Amino acid sequence: MNTTYIYGLKEKKGEIRYIGKANDPKRRLRQHKSNARKEKSHKVSWIKYCQQNNIEIELVILEECDYNIWQEKEIYWISQFQNLTNHDKGGRGGKPEKYSFTYEETKKWIKINLPNINTSTKWENNSKFLPDFLRDGNSLHKIGYNFLNYEGAKEWCLNNKIKSNKIYKKMRPTNCPAHPEEFYKNSGWTNWSHFLYKKSPFLSYEEAKKWCLNNFIVNSRTYKLKKPINLPACPNKVYKNSGWTNWFEFLNV
Repeated sequence: MNTTYIYGLKEKKGEIRYIGKANDPKRRLRQHKSNARKEKSHKVSWIKYCQQNNIEIELVILEECDYNIWQEKEIYWISQFQNLTNHDKGGRGGKPEKYSFTYEETKKWIKINLPNINTSTKWENNSKFLPDFLRDGNSLHKIGYNFLNYEGAKEWCLNNKIKSNKIYKKMRPTNCPAHPEEFYKNSGWTNWSHFLYKKSPFLSYEEAKKWCLNNFIVNSRTYKLKKPINLPACPNKVYKNSGWTNWFEFLNV
């Protein structure tokens, strides 16, 4: 019989705050702690709180069970505790939650449950108090809000002469996301400089290579110290899809 474990996480002198399933619970605990640097959830907020306050997180094995029935066992154990950071009833195996709220349904929910959050500034300032499905950088997209695509948002920035991310966040319309670096990360995002101009403000890859040759740039440190404003600080990212191979090739035409 293949078995797995239903485990709980708790503060050393506190109650169980999270329940999960893992074939190797100790390894999974290490992953939870490591992933807390880049994830956002109620569980992660609790883990970060413990880490910042030097509170030890303990692992408790609740049950060893047949792998074929772990979903129902996880659901059962989650039902036995009240103050958990789990975002659902269990049995999903860490899959991201999908939401069925439409945009209008979500507006109604916010009006009833969060009546004092009525501006984008208040929304961002109180984001840590929002439920998980509204804290995600792409949450409005998931619930049906129609944001402009990447090129459309760039066009708006150009037409309105937006020159910095601070001005963008202050002036952006409701159909542009508050965090474009997150929302467009898989659909064109490179950096803020590229986003705020119709065309890239940087020289082309070949022009950048020629500048390096003419200015006797022999390593990445010298490049970053001497580069003009029309060359990117991270050419490996900006030229990723337009010729970049490595620093040696970039600095030797």
